[in-house]
Amino acid sequence: MAIELRENLFLFLDDHTIPPTNNSSEQALRWSVIFRKVTNGFRSDWERDLFAAVRSIVNTVKRQGFSAFESILIALNPLDSLFSMCCAITSKLCQSNF
Repeated sequence: MAIELRENLFLFLDDHTIPPTNNSSEQALRWSVIFRKVTNGFRSDWERDLFAAVRSIVNTVKRQGFSAFESILIALNPLDSLFSMCCAITSKLCQSNF
């Protein structure tokens, strides 16, 4: 077990697509932490849950190259489903690979 971990510890040196840290994930959370501190938290559970859901969608879709506005429009459109959002992301990725 320790040998397998040691072999993969410096994998980022050989493969430049692998980041050496998890800074991007920590930076994505930073905005939410600052917002919570500035506003002294949320008054109800539904506010907290809604904020977490929206930030999760926005951060995930931003990593795929969409804007925050596009991601919220897709997520809140009652005629579109999460499936259509996945299709849009997939088609955008396919276009960028060719």
